[in-house]
Formats: sequence, structure tokens, C-alpha cells
Amino acid sequence: TIAAQPLSAPASNTTPDSNGGTQPGAAATPIPASSPSGNPDTSSNLPAPETGSDSPNSTAASSGPVIATIPIIRRVSGIPVIEVTFNGRKFPMMLDTGASATVITSKMLSTLGIRPHDKILVSTPSDRRVTMDLARVDTVQVEGLSVSNLEVGVAPALEIGLLGQNFFGGYDLIIRGNQIEFHSRG
Repeated sequence: TIAAQPLSAPASNTTPDSNGGTQPGAAATPIPASSPSGNPDTSSNLPAPETGSDSPNSTAASSGPVIATIPIIRRVSGIPVIEVTFNGRKFPMMLDTGASATVITSKMLSTLGIRPHDKILVSTPSDRRVTMDLARVDTVQVEGLSVSNLEVGVAPALEIGLLGQNFFGGYDLIIRGNQIEFHSRG
């Protein structure tokens, strides 16, 4: 997880906290990291494999009931890829548990016909002070789950987008072999 600031805002001095975020009061827009190849580097952020039943109606010990069960259509470097609808158009997206924000590709931006409204500076493990466009999507949906006015980063080096915490952060997730369960917080 990294922090980024809009270029139009004055820079603030933020320091990482023990949870990988920034200290309270920091004015930062989080954007996920990527590796030098342009693919997300989240291998150390993936949750431990689940054991037990793969029943879609099962719940984790500390989670509430299953709200949605999303099929995994494939994996990229072990990261699950699911189908996500942006403004009525479907795209494959990596569900990146280490990404604090959703990031789309330049091709997705063009297909959606939206324009960036700002730029942000991003620091990743491999690069510092990289400029990334910032855009807003009217609706983002996965099965029955929906978020309106979602701010997304635009990463030209990515070949597939990242669905981040600004979409699914309000849910507990269980990533299974062929599906992802979204649970209400218990």
C-alpha cells in the first residue's frame, strides 16, 4: 500500500504506520503499488489459504453472512481475476487485497469515455514520484455490490486493472480456489 497526493495539493509529510497506511491526519489518496514490470506486486499481501468447506453459504468465524459470491475467472501471478462492471461495461480485474485503491488501465479509460480530472504523485516499492492520472467512475459493480462515484488511478503500464480497498474495504473477504466470498462485517 502506498500513499499518493494530488499534484494540485501541497505536499504533506506522512509516515507509514504499523498497518502499512499513513498516520492519522495525512491528506493522501492511496494508490496500489506495482512491480517494475507494471504488474502489481502483492504476493506478500495475499491472505493465507483458506481451509475447510468451499460452500458459498459458509462463514468465517469473525465474519457475518455471505453477501455475494463472485466466481474467479482466472488468476494472474496467483491474484484472482473477477469480472467487474464499470459504467455498464464489463472488464476483468484483479482483486488485489494489497491495493488501497482501484486502478484502471489506459485502455479502460478510453473505452469508458471518461477523462482524468487530476494527477497524483505515486511512490511504489520500485519507483518514487511517478505521476498517475486520477479519474472518477460513476458506478462500479460486482454481482449485487455497487459503489458510486469511485475515484480510480489510471496506470498506463498495467495490462489489467486492480480492484482495491476503496471498493471492497467494507467487507470481509474469503478467497477460495474458484470464488471469492464477500461477507458483511460481523
